[in-house]
Amino acid sequence: MSIDLEYAIRKDIRNNPVIRELDTRERRAIRRTIWLAVLSVALFLFAAWQNQKMVQHGMDVERWRSELAREESMNRQLR
Repeated sequence: MSIDLEYAIRKDIRNNPVIRELDTRERRAIRRTIWLAVLSVALFLFAAWQNQKMVQHGMDVERWRSELAREESMNRQLR
């Protein structure tokens, strides 16, 4: 019985860190996925910016049309 106890005490346990090899295919796939996500977000933001500019220009045109109508009515009154 003392032999078993002695073996349990002297048991050499090595806690070496596990070193894993770099998986280049996995890293390439992750990098590709990140680039596609960044490209998608950039395209979405560009499309949203264009849409906002079109709405802004439309609002400007309507404002100018109403101002033109007001100026024309004032011109008719003055004549």
